[in-house]
Amino acid sequence: MQVLLLSASMVGGLMAQRSSPAITAELQVAATGIAGKHHTLWLRTGPGKAPVKVSPTLRTFSLPISYKGPARADFFETAQDAQADPPTVQPLASVPLQAGALLLVFVPDAESKTRAYRVHATRAGSFPHGSFNFINFSKSAIFVQSEGKAKDVRIDPDRNHVFKFGGAEQSVGIRVAAVAPGADHRLIRQTNFSTNPDWREMVLFFDQPGTNRVRMSHLVDVRVDDP
Repeated sequence: MQVLLLSASMVGGLMAQRSSPAITAELQVAATGIAGKHHTLWLRTGPGKAPVKVSPTLRTFSLPISYKGPARADFFETAQDAQADPPTVQPLASVPLQAGALLLVFVPDAESKTRAYRVHATRAGSFPHGSFNFINFSKSAIFVQSEGKAKDVRIDPDRNHVFKFGGAEQSVGIRVAAVAPGADHRLIRQTNFSTNPDWREMVLFFDQPGTNRVRMSHLVDVRVDDP
């Protein structure tokens, strides 16, 4: 099963955003870390239109945020910057969007001089509650061994795999290893994953700068009943 993974370059971003067609989307946001003091961002919805306040949370996804605006989402530091026509500053983060429900993951971008975050978008419907979506953003191949399975699941760079272990709440033993190009297997984690039909979990893999090691981040989305 493959997930739509989207990330955006800032090249030509402001011109592209102005010409993007309007879409309607439901966004849930989370962050693997907070870049500087940028706990809150403002999502542009169009020239002179009221922006949407976005506060990426650590470890868990936010409640759904309604969005109607360009198919390219640009996030700014202030509401004034997000409303300006035309924008006078570069956005702190950008990502192409599609209509529908999306999960946005904000990753601090220490290598960029203008961009605070890289943003990755995943269709919310690509993995159900009660499952785990392993997404590999590293340069290494990721190997996952789950309890009771004889064969590892291999997840190559820029690929994902959805694990669903059953409908009832339970604990499943998981062993995760990485293989960097030209290197041997390196164990990342061996632990039990708790599953529950009312939550889903995104497990992300990133390179550790300056090493062959891979770091692993978890983001949880808990199902909320309609009032």
